[in-house]
Amino acid sequence: MTDTNTQSRRRLLELAGVTASVGGLAALAGCASDTSDDAEGDDGDDSSSDDGTGDGDGKNDDTEESKSDGEDEKSKSDGPDRPVLFVHGGMGSATQFESQAMRFTSNGYPQEYLAAYEYDSLAFEEIQEDVIAGVHERVDDLLAETGADGVDLLGHSLGTQVLQGYLADPDRAESAANYVNIDGREADSPPGGVPTLALWALGNEDAEIGGAANEFFEQGHVEVATSEEAFGAIYEFLTDDAPKTTQIEPEPADEVTLSGRALVFPDNVGVEGATLEVYAINPKTGSREETVATQTLKDDGRWGPLEVDGTDHHEFVVRECNGVSNHVYRQPELRSNGFVRLLVGEPGGLTDELVDRGPDHTALVINRDKEWWADQGDASDELLINETSVLTEATAPLEDGIVTPMVFDAGEDGETDVTQPVPAFQALPFLTGINTHIPAADPPDDVVSITGVSRDRGGLERTVKVPNRPSDDHRMTVHLPDHEQTR
Repeated sequence: MTDTNTQSRRRLLELAGVTASVGGLAALAGCASDTSDDAEGDDGDDSSSDDGTGDGDGKNDDTEESKSDGEDEKSKSDGPDRPVLFVHGGMGSATQFESQAMRFTSNGYPQEYLAAYEYDSLAFEEIQEDVIAGVHERVDDLLAETGADGVDLLGHSLGTQVLQGYLADPDRAESAANYVNIDGREADSPPGGVPTLALWALGNEDAEIGGAANEFFEQGHVEVATSEEAFGAIYEFLTDDAPKTTQIEPEPADEVTLSGRALVFPDNVGVEGATLEVYAINPKTGSREETVATQTLKDDGRWGPLEVDGTDHHEFVVRECNGVSNHVYRQPELRSNGFVRLLVGEPGGLTDELVDRGPDHTALVINRDKEWWADQGDASDELLINETSVLTEATAPLEDGIVTPMVFDAGEDGETDVTQPVPAFQALPFLTGINTHIPAADPPDDVVSITGVSRDRGGLERTVKVPNRPSDDHRMTVHLPDHEQTR
């Protein structure tokens, strides 16, 4: 791990009021030698960035802007035959493109025409020139791979700063056919003179890019990047035609393939020297029923493609040499997906320093790329752990834009208190800490039930059940889709 990575993580921990030891941060660089995993599967972290469909890699994310160069606008290109490159925002990754990519393939886009560029957003100020250069390299690769005459660029949040910086150079702007600016930087005119669509979310009702098509959605900052409604606007802008569907069209269950990357959060560096194990699990207990695959991860964290049964629930285990297991639980897959991200923690990293861990209690990370709102009355989301509601107006208000609740026994006192968020998380974007005691055992002796109830589409419920593994050696993540579809 580079000095820049270490400095960026130290800044984030200091923001949360935590002092990380130099030794702990050094541990992020990887392990000197491999150690065996436990029977349930160990996981670790390391780093790299890129996209499981052959996207480029990157380093950083966040902060700085570039005005358009003021040259005359190009005429808008048409046709769905150009590749699409997505650049995420702060503390983001290609996971914010996962649903939209499946909507693109549902409308006939080849998987190889979809790409994402990933980087370490916390170090963006130090490496922004490298990030923009990385985007340039990835664009050139896409043009060479597809033979297209231009690339359609999509940037979200900080990613709009990256892409506006990229488009500020006239030579680079020539490679862009269209640009979609998703709830990020404003500009006086379309960046680089490239035809531009700007999508805005709650809090940015009056924002605009001059001379561009501007659309406002009553959605959260992350939701506007992942929603069905946003996809409809993006697709029509890029192709001059309405999509045949804005939904994710299910494939036959026996035709589903998955690929992606295992990445250290939030650095977006690959989990180096680790082994990935994939299991089909019993949806009622979370216990393993069948080994789907075992693979050694590439240095950039890439894995796959894997053939899976789209009707199965799956557990992904990243086993690393540090003796810690990262378990990621996913629900049945609607269709093939090249953007699966297994986001893991690491010793001395964000989740280690802020989450209290021990042998007697389970800790959970709940990921959903759509904000959790718990202060909207009947229009609120719900999150239940063992049938107990843990979201409150204090832990997940609309204005905080919470995407990832982190549920653990704060203080390791065996008590639950969801009336206030865990203080260490209040300075951090997108995250909330929820003090909930979940008894654990090794080996597991009980089942933990996690249910998300959506505020949309009549309150769709999704339930994932996992073993009650202890949090000292097991990092457990439950991925809940941001869309409202099920098999």
